[in-house]
Amino acid sequence: MILLDDKAIIPIGCSCINQFQIEFSFGKERCRGSLFQWTIATPRSTVEVLEHAKAGTLGALFGDRSQFELDGTHLRNRNFDGFYHWHEDAGGLLGPQDAPFSRFAEKMAHLSEGTFTVEGPVWLLWSNIQPNLRQEVEDNTRLGWDDFRLTRARRDAIRTAARNVFDDPRFVFVGRSQDVDEELWHDEDVMLMELPRSDKFRGAKGLYADVFARIEAAA
Repeated sequence: MILLDDKAIIPIGCSCINQFQIEFSFGKERCRGSLFQWTIATPRSTVEVLEHAKAGTLGALFGDRSQFELDGTHLRNRNFDGFYHWHEDAGGLLGPQDAPFSRFAEKMAHLSEGTFTVEGPVWLLWSNIQPNLRQEVEDNTRLGWDDFRLTRARRDAIRTAARNVFDDPRFVFVGRSQDVDEELWHDEDVMLMELPRSDKFRGAKGLYADVFARIEAAA
């Protein structure tokens, strides 16, 4: 997440490549934490998080250790249809000591508040292009890759849920053509980027140059 002079850019899924690209482009020291920054999240779970943000119920969902489980080696929140805290020590957080989870819950409350109380113009950045995302999903979660494709229904649901949270959000959906329904290829909110699959997860510096140029040029 980055707060610029006249707008904010906030990642909303599916993975952490968005935050890495924000840091590469604007400088890590300028960035702020946000709820989705180091997660893997299906489009459906993005909608669910936004709906709970609107309802004011996120704190309870992220603050109850009984709502979390270990899926493979990753921390999964049972309240959402595919929301994983990918870089957390899942075993430690769900272990016998209370303190690690308490610190995690406090962090999540702080990130949630910071994400959903931004004032002014907001750009919400979604993508499913992280090079290793499909392999990670298929190898390390109970989900299938079809859960991460961008369809018209999923795009519309994300936009509707976000407009119930933010005053006037703008959107950029970044995806490979093979992972975006063809009817969306020329949608004004969609940018196609044919990034090859690999074992990489950050993407090269400058990968999102056109994405950020579009955002910065917008009124």
